[in-house]
Amino acid sequence: MFKHKKSSTVVDITGEPTNAGEWRRDKELGSGGFGVVHLWVNKTTGDSLAIKKCRWNLESHLTEKQRERWTVEVEIMKGIRNENIVAYRKMPEDLNKVLTNYNCELPILSMEYCRFGNLRSVLARPENCCGLQELDILCIINDVANALQYLHKLSVIHRDIKPENIVLQLCDNRPRRIIYKLIDLGYAKEIDSETASFVGTLQYLAPEIFIKQKCTKTVDYWSFGIVTFEIICGMRPFLHTFTPWQSIAYLEKKQSEVISMQLTYNGEIKLFTQLCKENHINVCLTHLIEKWLQIVLEFSPDQRGCFKNGDSVFTYLQEIVLKKIITIYSVYTCEFLSYEINDSTLLSTVQGWIGRDTKIPVTDQYIVSSRYSDSIYATDYYDKQNPVMLFVFNKSNPFATITTNLPPLIKILFENFKTEFKFGTIKQLHAQTMFLVLREIKYVSALNSAIISQYNNLQTIFDKFNLQYTELKDCLMKFLNEVEVYNYQDASLLKVYENANYNHVLEKFKGYMLQLAEVIDIFNRISLRCVPLCRKLKQIESGHRAVFSVFEKCKFEPLIQEACGNVMEVSVDNPIDLTGGPKVFKLVSSALKIKDTVLSDNFLISYVRCVSYCWKEIEKLNLSLAGLSNTYPQVTTNIRQLHMEKIKLICDMHKMKVNHMQVVFNEIDVLEENISLRYKFQELMDIKFRQMPNENVIYAVPVKKIQD
Repeated sequence: MFKHKKSSTVVDITGEPTNAGEWRRDKELGSGGFGVVHLWVNKTTGDSLAIKKCRWNLESHLTEKQRERWTVEVEIMKGIRNENIVAYRKMPEDLNKVLTNYNCELPILSMEYCRFGNLRSVLARPENCCGLQELDILCIINDVANALQYLHKLSVIHRDIKPENIVLQLCDNRPRRIIYKLIDLGYAKEIDSETASFVGTLQYLAPEIFIKQKCTKTVDYWSFGIVTFEIICGMRPFLHTFTPWQSIAYLEKKQSEVISMQLTYNGEIKLFTQLCKENHINVCLTHLIEKWLQIVLEFSPDQRGCFKNGDSVFTYLQEIVLKKIITIYSVYTCEFLSYEINDSTLLSTVQGWIGRDTKIPVTDQYIVSSRYSDSIYATDYYDKQNPVMLFVFNKSNPFATITTNLPPLIKILFENFKTEFKFGTIKQLHAQTMFLVLREIKYVSALNSAIISQYNNLQTIFDKFNLQYTELKDCLMKFLNEVEVYNYQDASLLKVYENANYNHVLEKFKGYMLQLAEVIDIFNRISLRCVPLCRKLKQIESGHRAVFSVFEKCKFEPLIQEACGNVMEVSVDNPIDLTGGPKVFKLVSSALKIKDTVLSDNFLISYVRCVSYCWKEIEKLNLSLAGLSNTYPQVTTNIRQLHMEKIKLICDMHKMKVNHMQVVFNEIDVLEENISLRYKFQELMDIKFRQMPNENVIYAVPVKKIQD
């Protein structure tokens, strides 16, 4: 470093300043044809700025058009107010003064610093070689769409949409605390002044730019479509190993529905109307995005972006992001399912779809979620932040016989171990291997989550059943105390008052008592069935702790590291091994073996069967208990009302007897006597129930014991 002669400012070897008062230049963030962006940090406050200026030795060599483009970018940035476009920041006076002295004519652009890098650095990670995760993809396309829609409303074309120009910034109220922002409006152009200038990054440019046609905002549609395909599949859609000039001839001939062209291992060019199956988004979302890509990757700029229903490119995409797509893991078939739902979609409707796709009859399904709910609406189980929202089990069988679908290049390798993967496909072979390892991890992880949710849900439904059971049991026992008193009164008073009407009431009372006996009989049968159920639940409780040792044996980490290493080692230009056989075969076999070991574990299978038994048993008992809960109140009401009729009849008979015998005796005395007797028998019944051999079984009185 050197001190400038005219000031105390420190400059580097090129003559560029590296400090200004409290501000110091930290590092280079990026550079283009003639511009460079540096990070400047305030040593006292820690504030940071990303400052873009012309390279010190190039300003005098710029053409008038290049100077104009530079000035336009600064002016556009100053007027932008959008959360998904990097924000302009006013430069502190001391910093501005120093940099202006070393930058003669062109304006300097000061922006917010996005500290988490750009999208290219994210895509370059080996674990993302087959695309990003679904939540990240949705955030990116939503944020970029918002930024482009804003620019287009200002009549501005970006013209350089690419992963390097999408940066990541911290945002606490966003998924994964990240928001995506567009940068670099150096190539931005007013839409009204159509241009045929050759600008932007070649691999993301719309075809009309190469054939020197005038371009409009549809060039941004094309570039955005290329980026969207890449973040989903991990590679660009159209002959990604070709130069743009090599691929343009093929693009001119493609049909509208074609969204991808790929070179096969034997040199053939295959056309695809769908996304690569080796991706991390759900099937329902895949179909929606494929339709959108067919519109934005249309070769003809006049047809590009035109939806038949009149939707705009951004409106359609934002509708996709807002759709509720519920994701489900089928434990039985070891697969992920996805369905679009709305606020009125019933869970039973979703179960019908599951039955159609998995062949599990609805009557054999039981659904669990990470958080228990007994709602009948599917939307109450929807959780955008959760990759799996529901788990479905088969009550009759834990796991089906599963056939593993291998990615296409791995399948070719397994069919012929010595196959050579030329034309850049060796990298895709290792990318598909990485995808398979991650997919197997996802399956095992989902099964682990399913087992946890299954256990928690089982505990919840049993607790609810047990609470209802206990409440009904207490009610029955209290009511039987009342019945004991009624029976005693009938036996004693019948000797005193013999009356045909009273005998008729007693007969009717006996009929109601038989109904009560039936209720007691059903409750006793429920009680007896609770014994083996509780025994099974204790087995599950002890087995729940042990079952996770099965998952702890799943050591995927070494496989991930090895797969990442293989992806990093492969160079498209100079592949070290065109067959890739031993490495891929070992990784694939190891990953599949881990999953198969879990699915064939006898302890896990027994555990899931035991839970299924308990689940079915609780469902049956709940039905019986619900029936009793509906029947019992009416039976008790009838008995109480009839007993009041008996009391009234006794009082009437008593009045007649008093008139005949002139004895002072009124109905209040009878009621008080009844109350006294009831309390007496309450004490006796409490003693009796404490001496019962089985506290869960209730005996009807005066009916003969139902269970012993």
